[in-house]
Amino acid sequence: MKLFTQQMVGGFTSLLIILILTAFNPAQSQVRMRANLQIVDNSGATLMDGNMTNYSATYSNAIDGYDIWKMSNFGENFGILRSTANLVIERRSLIAQRDTTFFRMWNMQQRNYRIQLIVENLHTFNLVGVIKDNYLNQEIPVSLNDTSNINFTVNGQPGSYAQNRFQLIYTNISVAAGPLPVNFTGIHASRKNNNIQLSWTVEDEIALQKYIVEYATDGFHFKALEEVKSANTSIRKTYTILHSSPGAGDHFYRIKGISLGDKVQYSPIARVSGAENQPALNVYPNPVVNKTLQMQLNISQAGIYSMHLVNSIGSKQELASKLLPAGQSIQTVHLPKNTGAGIYRLQLTAPDKSVLIKTIHVL
Repeated sequence: MKLFTQQMVGGFTSLLIILILTAFNPAQSQVRMRANLQIVDNSGATLMDGNMTNYSATYSNAIDGYDIWKMSNFGENFGILRSTANLVIERRSLIAQRDTTFFRMWNMQQRNYRIQLIVENLHTFNLVGVIKDNYLNQEIPVSLNDTSNINFTVNGQPGSYAQNRFQLIYTNISVAAGPLPVNFTGIHASRKNNNIQLSWTVEDEIALQKYIVEYATDGFHFKALEEVKSANTSIRKTYTILHSSPGAGDHFYRIKGISLGDKVQYSPIARVSGAENQPALNVYPNPVVNKTLQMQLNISQAGIYSMHLVNSIGSKQELASKLLPAGQSIQTVHLPKNTGAGIYRLQLTAPDKSVLIKTIHVL
């Protein structure tokens, strides 16, 4: 890609180049990270800017002709700061022990945002990853072979719009000072009459002190709701609490695990839609990236549901069936790697043969 040497790119031009390079580099042969900056409001998420890092044993960590420089655009900007260079696409060597991506954001407004982090194939290198939020002084665990969404707010405080607010930190767990306290394997929230039942499943609790259930009505400003003592067991365990009479609106929950050494780890966020507006099947992100989506379900019948993907000419491809609980839940679906870009219908068939359909756009 020396054709792009010293080329200055910004805004949607940056995103177009990222999409082109992604299309010409199949996911199964690439080790990479993409970070998208989105505005989040009542209408959904709007993509504003993004950047990408490709990793290989043959790449250099020095800035060279294979790194693509970024030019500032009129809206929000989200790049990578390496030394004094602002990059939109960079090449780096494979991570041996520890590495940090220093994100740089500017032209931010006072509103809600999301960093959509899409990481491919870094989980095979004994790595764990966290997004460090320097303003809130938090470390948020992220997947290294999937999509993670990090919601944040810019307000009037200078730290909230600081250009260096976020970093992506990779650590090799075989040489780290200590393992993460717990492995969150699932979180589920559903309405039970006027209450909301929340449950989360974990594995490998290691010297864990406690869980703190955190709650928000907007998905951003979380506060402590309840404290739960850890069982400290290496086997899989499910914890359950009941949130009494939270109201009819939207509700968001996450679990904060705290180790005996005060190391903090967060679960994914679970959402319960407003009682007056609960779609039976919703999908996000939509458009679907990295062949992975989350189904947000609100169903009355538990059981085994079959799934199919139907393309624009009516051809149907069977996906793996899922055992689904009644009520609201969030389920991860991995589309076949050979799924081409385009418009599809995701079809979910219940045990009683009733069908739920959602139109999705696969990038």
